[in-house]
Amino acid sequence: MGVKGVDFLFESFDTQEFGNYLKKLRESLKITQNNVYELTGLSLETIRKLERGISIPRYDTLELLSKVYKVDVLQIFSLYRSSSELYEFYNNLDRLIVEYNQEKLTNLLEAFQNNVSDETTTKVFEKKELEQFILILKGIEIYSSKENKEECFDYFLKAMKISNSSFELEHINKFKYTQLEHRILLLISLALSVTRDLKLANQILIMSLETYQLKYRLDFNDIRLMIKIYFNLSYNYFGLEDYQNSLKYADEGIKYCREHHSMYALSGLFYRRGIAKLFMDDDEYMLDLKYAMQLFHINGHFKLAKIYQDITLKKYGIEIEL
Repeated sequence: MGVKGVDFLFESFDTQEFGNYLKKLRESLKITQNNVYELTGLSLETIRKLERGISIPRYDTLELLSKVYKVDVLQIFSLYRSSSELYEFYNNLDRLIVEYNQEKLTNLLEAFQNNVSDETTTKVFEKKELEQFILILKGIEIYSSKENKEECFDYFLKAMKISNSSFELEHINKFKYTQLEHRILLLISLALSVTRDLKLANQILIMSLETYQLKYRLDFNDIRLMIKIYFNLSYNYFGLEDYQNSLKYADEGIKYCREHHSMYALSGLFYRRGIAKLFMDDDEYMLDLKYAMQLFHINGHFKLAKIYQDITLKKYGIEIEL
């Protein structure tokens, strides 16, 4: 029997019918379960359970299958459930990382806390997974606050160790990460930026950048996460007084925004590029700073534009006139 009627994040879906679809799709491509194992690294047991409809597919599992089957398996899975909430958590989490919307954060945190001991929920989720989500959200809550930002690091690290108990910051490249763990890594890099360990933060950000570049499918939130990574790399390298790399990642971020028709963080990227040029004695720095202010105004971010203008005048003695 497929799993149906599961409450909370994973509502009412039919894994049996989805399993039948996966089996027919695999057979249509004339590949065996062993072939799928060799191409994805998923265990044969996992593949068999998915096709028999007795296992709930993980987010990263569907991403891996998408690459092999050359179709968006994640999107197709949505056709086998009566609700669109299965991976809504990931969408909400991505939005929180790029926006820090306090109301959304509070609502999502309350939803997890209210359901952490729910019997129906724990039939599908291990309790430790729900606890992991709560730690992530609490960490984001602290990060988005004005005080004690450093404490968020401990929450993100605890969340990572729930699913990856041997995780060590000193050896981040030796581990394989799920999609959720990649998001935790990104959050850890943000926390490290607060504690001023910028080199390690950048090591994580570059690894995250490479991971997102290899994704089969990039949605709206993925694109904004990529842009945020470019911005943070530029910001961190400036903090390390590596102005060449600060300029490089600001340039790449601006290019990425243009390629994906996104205005997200574009003003900030122009500002970072302008400041990098300033410290590299590039006379065109003011042009980028003016672009940044104009973009702030175009997007209606007048207060933010004023903050940037005041900071630039105070720190660098430069007045940005529009």
